Amino acid sequence: MSARRLAIVDTGLRGFDGHCFDYDREVASAARAVGLEILVVSALGPTSTAKFRLAGGDCVDDGLSFAPFGEESGLAEATPRLGSRMIGAVSRFAPDFAPFLRRIKGPSFSAPNPAANAVMAGRFMALLAKHGIGPDDHVFIPTPDAALFAGLLMHLRQTAPAGGSPGGPVWHFVLRRDLDETGPLAREIRHTIHLLADLSSQEAEGWRLRLYADTARLCRQYRARFPLLDFSELPIPVRDMNAYPHRDSDGYINIVMLGSARREKGFHHLGEVIEPLRRARDRGIRARLVVQTNPNLIGGDPGIAATTNLLRRAPSELVTCIDGPLTPELYAGFLTAASIVLLPYDPALYLGRSSGIFAEALALGKPVIVPDSGWMAADHGVTFAYPDGLGGAVAQALAAYDDLRAGAQSRSARWSQRHNAARLVSTLLRP
Repeated sequence: MSARRLAIVDTGLRGFDGHCFDYDREVASAARAVGLEILVVSALGPTSTAKFRLAGGDCVDDGLSFAPFGEESGLAEATPRLGSRMIGAVSRFAPDFAPFLRRIKGPSFSAPNPAANAVMAGRFMALLAKHGIGPDDHVFIPTPDAALFAGLLMHLRQTAPAGGSPGGPVWHFVLRRDLDETGPLAREIRHTIHLLADLSSQEAEGWRLRLYADTARLCRQYRARFPLLDFSELPIPVRDMNAYPHRDSDGYINIVMLGSARREKGFHHLGEVIEPLRRARDRGIRARLVVQTNPNLIGGDPGIAATTNLLRRAPSELVTCIDGPLTPELYAGFLTAASIVLLPYDPALYLGRSSGIFAEALALGKPVIVPDSGWMAADHGVTFAYPDGLGGAVAQALAAYDDLRAGAQSRSARWSQRHNAARLVSTLLRP
């Protein structure tokens, strides 16, 4: 019997823009296309308004109504998660993509607090039951959240000991971080490793718990560390950029870097790009850096403000700074106008970890500049030794641009066939 519903549980979704929103919307659209109803549990802020723009259509705004979720438990202050509260929201997407939203606000999960996690997991399960999520349905958790995973495993062990079937939905949990990552989420990753080490294959099979990673390299990491568990590679749901208006390149070779300004994405090294652009200009090559400069945090990571000021002082014909977050339409416009996509991501944090911008660039047939280690370093453009080789890589890409573009365009169809939302949904629904 085919599934009636797909519940997308994404604690990273905090607004109606950005990568998480695009990811979840693509999955929801593809699932609805095969007849599934959609339920979304997310971390939307209390003043959020849904803003979906259909291709060629109008923008639809819907307000939010509030309902209590566990506020009486008093756990909000006792169980902080990464310094922020967990906000839960449920949205049911109508066929015309105008969403009907209900707000559910409550305390956070907390990885090191088993009692709090158990209570919150029970409330979370009750929420799914309230909306009719049952044995014929699927729950998809695309954003890594060790505390949510911990609470879920506790609940399943209480309701279905020894891996016996609890009569619940099929659970799909995506692991998207390197096991040896040393970044700000290292503590959460270590907790996830502990949870996986305690998980038996009998439990996973009995509870219908399916584990994924969204790159082949990440899959190999998890399989090597946990050989008794099954990890499948999940396609990346790359959206169709042709549904959005395209922006003209104005006759420039546009080297584009999108996404919030972060150290982990190498933003603080962008000063090295200015000199090769200046030398190219002196040789009559019209090339410029187009870069999004809004930080992901108030004040930004160390070094971000200084780099931003340096870029803003550069000649306008060499550097264009994009201030503030981008709407999906503006994001798509800048990406489609890119000649080369710049991704100088720290390989220590992106050894196997995926990148939505990288996936979209390849689907559009754009050559990329990436570090020479990590999963993105396959034959997709120019690679460099991180971080010192960035300027040389830009010069190399400008010199070989025509050949790089031809190669990227020849590979785009194959990449798009592999990474799309329809294939992701079919992977989730396989027997």
